[in-house]
Amino acid sequence: MPHINQLVEQYEKKGFLVVAVTNVGDKEPEEKTKEFISATGFRAIVALEPGLASMQTYGFGGYPSAALVDPKGKIVWTGHPARLEAGIIEENLKGVRVGRPSGDLIVELDLPERYAATAKKLRGGNLGYAWNELVKAEKDSKLSAKDKELVTAARSEIEFIIENESKRAEEALAEKRYFDAQTAWGRLVKAFRGHEAGQKATEQLAKLTKDPALKQELLAGERIDKALTLIDEGKADAALKTLRSVTTGPLAETAEARRAEALIAEIEAKG
Repeated sequence: MPHINQLVEQYEKKGFLVVAVTNVGDKEPEEKTKEFISATGFRAIVALEPGLASMQTYGFGGYPSAALVDPKGKIVWTGHPARLEAGIIEENLKGVRVGRPSGDLIVELDLPERYAATAKKLRGGNLGYAWNELVKAEKDSKLSAKDKELVTAARSEIEFIIENESKRAEEALAEKRYFDAQTAWGRLVKAFRGHEAGQKATEQLAKLTKDPALKQELLAGERIDKALTLIDEGKADAALKTLRSVTTGPLAETAEARRAEALIAEIEAKG
């Protein structure tokens, strides 16, 4: 467990993601798993899988077992998680650029037929009101055990999105990437109308956008975001021009200017 947490700490921002799969059922209830995660501080996405059919998919003979999947979906390593070394992770992260969040927060999950309208809200990015409906649905005594499992999984997915997007915003703020923080909170505001997460994000967004000292930082961050899009599109020259507009003139004194300089050096090094 400490080894995996250390790897996540070291490589998460470079694109390394850990998904832990655990069995659930009468002997291993979901609540027990949550308590374990909370007590250990396990830094991974935890999937609950009755029966652990994925063991066969990955060819695991026992547990704990782990597999490293490269960006193209190929299994490049399997073994005991404690033996997963930094070197093989670094080798398979070469050339990987971590994707930036874009578009609305949406959830595509199966729900019982009677909650088709809630499923539609999830697909449409209306997560706040959908979450409220799912909380009520979990108390529905007419739901079968299987249907309740679907409802609970959907609620848990929404809660993970709140946690993940809030963390993204807080980390961006701590690193003085104010535009990225603004983007993350903006996505929460849009998706979580009618939910506490949306209200909290609205308050944070107001503090950020109304601070006159951050006006230039937000503008510089917006230009960097545009440059990153141009890089993804293979338009290096246009990206360089945009980045240089951050390192000269009034934006040159911003914290974002240092990030722009690093990106310029990276592009120029690649020729």
